[in-house]
Amino acid sequence: MVCAEGAEYSTHSTRGPNPADENDPVNQCRHQGPDFSKNTDYFVKTITDFYKRYPEDREIDIGEVLEQLGRGLTLEEVHNHPFPRHQGPSAKP
Repeated sequence: MVCAEGAEYSTHSTRGPNPADENDPVNQCRHQGPDFSKNTDYFVKTITDFYKRYPEDREIDIGEVLEQLGRGLTLEEVHNHPFPRHQGPSAKP
C-alpha cells in the first residue's frame, strides 16, 4: 500500500490509525520519511560543511539539503543529487 492510499484509509477508517501496530498503513508511511533523530548540532555542522565544501551549490535551499540528509545521503551524495534547478557537477553550462 502506498502512502497516499494509507492516508486515504486513515481518513475514512472508523478506528483511526493504531500507533502500536507496525503494519498499520499510517505507521508504514511514517517510516518512509526522513530521519531527523540525530541532534541539532549534527545537522547544523553538516549543513555548514556542505556549503563550505560545495560553494557552487548555494542555490540549493537549506530545506532541500536537510531533507536529503534526513534520508541518509552523504554530503557528496547531496551534492550529486538531481535537484530540480541544480546542475550536477558533470553538467555543462
